[in-house]
Amino acid sequence: MPSVNFVGEIQTAFAECSGTLSLSWGILPGNRAWTLRAGEGSGETQVGSVQDNSDSVTLNHPIDAYYETSSSEGWPFLVVEVWDKGDVGARNFVGCGSAWLPMASGSQIIDVNIWKPSADGIDALAEALLPTVPDLRVLREIIVNPFMRSKLRTVSSGDVRVKMNVILSGFEVHGVTT
Repeated sequence: MPSVNFVGEIQTAFAECSGTLSLSWGILPGNRAWTLRAGEGSGETQVGSVQDNSDSVTLNHPIDAYYETSSSEGWPFLVVEVWDKGDVGARNFVGCGSAWLPMASGSQIIDVNIWKPSADGIDALAEALLPTVPDLRVLREIIVNPFMRSKLRTVSSGDVRVKMNVILSGFEVHGVTT
């Protein structure tokens, strides 16, 4: 059976925050042909602190997921949610994003653009004064469905840099093309 091993790390997050960030992440296959056989398909990073008065937070969180598949259709993508760990323990939503994982063997850098819903008028003022956490269940559906996102007004809120090594095995032997 063809298999893919995704081995890498979430290196850095670039976003405005109060000083510390963490990420929730997941690898989502596009269909049932993909089965996680070893490693972790989701997780949360440790909390990282802003470096040198920049918006850069070094995380160096490992990713290691081994999938078996019967098809290259439904190739997995990486989903991230970025959280600001406030001074008093509050957890404020910074943004979310997704990117397809590489289909070619080797080491690659992936920059995941982070976005969040934006507000207008009085809603924008209220959000500035008392930040809220959007309905994450709805946002997670929007992340995986680009058509739904095109109907939502969003603003860019940063980037997450991921270094990913991809190891492909058995695709040619089983007649599966990538």
